[in-house]
Amino acid sequence: MRTQAEKATAFRALHERDGAFIIPNPWDAGTARLLARIGFEALATTSAGYAFSIGQRDNSVGRDRGGGGRGRSAVNVVMGLQGVQLGLGDLAELGVKRVSVGSALCRAVLGAFLRASREMLEQGTFSFAEDAVSFPDVSAMFEPAS
Repeated sequence: MRTQAEKATAFRALHERDGAFIIPNPWDAGTARLLARIGFEALATTSAGYAFSIGQRDNSVGRDRGGGGRGRSAVNVVMGLQGVQLGLGDLAELGVKRVSVGSALCRAVLGAFLRASREMLEQGTFSFAEDAVSFPDVSAMFEPAS
């Protein structure tokens, strides 16, 4: 296992290489493991995503409950906002080094959850499941890394 100093060195190196990188924001241990497993090199935190996952409003959860701290960062841009259509390449050309998505992943999941819930309630159908990740695929992602 890498030491904290080795992890810090690797994180700094992400900022020093050419181009920009995306640092997604999981909201719990499960989504953090999934994002790491599919290949993201670094992860951030989302206070809103965590708060929503425990049924609270953003900024209503103290740091002692796991909302995550805010540190000094390099050139960072938060993307995943509605109506913003810049891609990673566009942002890198503007000098951005790190792209965070804040609560966008959590809000996207909540949007799918609400659409599926409304479909069941209003139409009595279950077509939303066609877009769901398969149970075996999710289970495989939580297998210990080899």
